[in-house]
Amino acid sequence: MEVSLLIVALLSSGPCYGEMLAGPYSIIPERAEACPEGILDLPFPIDFHLTRDRHNQNIWFVYANMSSFATLNDEKEAHLAFASWSSRGGWKENALTMKFKRPCTQCKQYLPGVWSGVMSVLESSTKATDCPFPPGIYTINNVSSASIAPPKAVPVFFYGKWRVDIKAVDAKAGRVCACFRVFAQTVPRTVSKTS
Repeated sequence: MEVSLLIVALLSSGPCYGEMLAGPYSIIPERAEACPEGILDLPFPIDFHLTRDRHNQNIWFVYANMSSFATLNDEKEAHLAFASWSSRGGWKENALTMKFKRPCTQCKQYLPGVWSGVMSVLESSTKATDCPFPPGIYTINNVSSASIAPPKAVPVFFYGKWRVDIKAVDAKAGRVCACFRVFAQTVPRTVSKTS
């Protein structure tokens, strides 16, 4: 136990070979796509586009169009599987996994900026504007990455390149209802200087 605490303290507080391994971070999105076949139990077609702001290269705008064939609500679970890019090349699967019960409530509580940003631009064939989301077609247009701040519950994180599979899982039925994959980097947070 003492050795584990020492390792975590060293990783989050000091450089290793001249580079910091973890600390306060910013998220830089790279791309997003549908999960590969074989992961989903129900069809979940999705189309993503990420566009950089012309004036501020640190801000991205997200467009997504998806069709859901299952009701997404607090009865489902959210499963996140992080794969990290290895220094030897290739993805290290399941470098970090997270599971959340009641995903709507958890997102509202821990990611309020993301939730309100997405809900403000959500268009739906079902006219749903809040959880639960019945089966239908959903479009998100021009959500700013400025609203996607690192969660307060995770103030420090490992730096690097990540691939995250985000799944909505019906635990009772044992099936994956929705899944998409996000590629991003976590980099040291910098404080912008004003002249």
